[in-house]
Amino acid sequence: MRGYLNIIDKSDHQALREIVTRKYFVIRRPYLFVYDHEEDGVERKVINLTGAQLVYSEQAEAMQQRPFMFSLSAKSGGFNLQAGSEKALYEWLEAIDPLYVGTLASRKGTYSRGSGPGGPFGSIGRARAGTMR
Repeated sequence: MRGYLNIIDKSDHQALREIVTRKYFVIRRPYLFVYDHEEDGVERKVINLTGAQLVYSEQAEAMQQRPFMFSLSAKSGGFNLQAGSEKALYEWLEAIDPLYVGTLASRKGTYSRGSGPGGPFGSIGRARAGTMR
């Protein structure tokens, strides 16, 4: 899986605003590589997905007014990421941790490979945290 995601950084506490940076991501298990853009030949960050925690919550999206947002916590730090569409969101969630997405959908009883209400995996609803192995 590869493509663009926004990184939402809340570290600008003095200005009380978020900084959104668009980066290019590539998953080559067990790593997630971050580049400035698609043609960038230098890895700007490497995230080991082993033991990382993935969290997606529709409520958090609504509270922060950031659609298609999810969090990834790894030993190298935590990241709030934002996909460009609902379809892309579910593709990234599944690419990062297929078991997590399957668990979310099975708890709601809505898993389906096709499209439908709430995206290709149904409406997930409550936040769930998954740890990648």
